Parts: sequence; structure tokens; C-alpha cells
Amino acid sequence: MFLMAGVVLLVIIYFLAARTLKEGTPEFRVFGSNVRLGNISCPDLPSVASLDEINSAIGRCLRNQREQALHTFLNSSVLALLGLTVVAFAFGYAMAGRVLSPLGRITRTAQRVAGSDLHRRIELGGPDDELKELADT
Repeated sequence: MFLMAGVVLLVIIYFLAARTLKEGTPEFRVFGSNVRLGNISCPDLPSVASLDEINSAIGRCLRNQREQALHTFLNSSVLALLGLTVVAFAFGYAMAGRVLSPLGRITRTAQRVAGSDLHRRIELGGPDDELKELADT
């Protein structure tokens, strides 16, 4: 159940981030002449070209940067989800063992006294709940 909720949350966050990156990404247009371009993260930008070629190269560069950011975001989110799944499973396992341990004690004591001594008590400590009531009975 936790894993399914995490996957749904991951998908929602991914689409929100994609929309934000699309709306928040500036659109560049070059007007005029004698323009020189250079960018380390966009090596395919022409240094000298026509305005249409420069504008399309800038558009491609921005789309590539957006895709790379979303890809990195998705990979990081999946790793975080997997890590949290392992932690949640371990925590759930430990809590289930802690909750069910009195039942094992009750069962073992009941098996020992089943046919011999009906005056013996389990004497389970802890909060006044159903398990303590069962043990007292």
C-alpha cells in the first residue's frame, strides 16, 4: 500500500515539475545581426548562423536541458522512493513483531498449562488492551 501511494505521489510530483519547467523556462529569440553564441551545456549552438538556425538551436538546447533536468529528477525520486520503501518495510516489520510478541508469549504459556495446571497465570505486563485481557483470562 505504501509503495502504491509513493508511486502515485512520484507521478504527481513529476508532472507538476514538468509543467513548472515548461512554464518557467524562458524562451529566447534572437533578432538583429552579427550575433555570436557559445554555451558549455549546449555545444551544438552555432557560433555564426542565420537567425532561424540560431533560434531553432536555442529551442533545442532548452528542450534538452529540460529533459535532462526531468530525467535527473525522476532518477533521484525513484531512488528516494526505493530507500523509503526499505525503511518503511523494516519499520513495519519491527512494529508488527513488537505488537505480536505478546501473542507468542500467551500461546507458549497456554500450551504449557493446557492439560495440567489451570491456576497458573500468564501475567502479561503492558497497557490495558485486548492482549492483556486475553492473557489475564
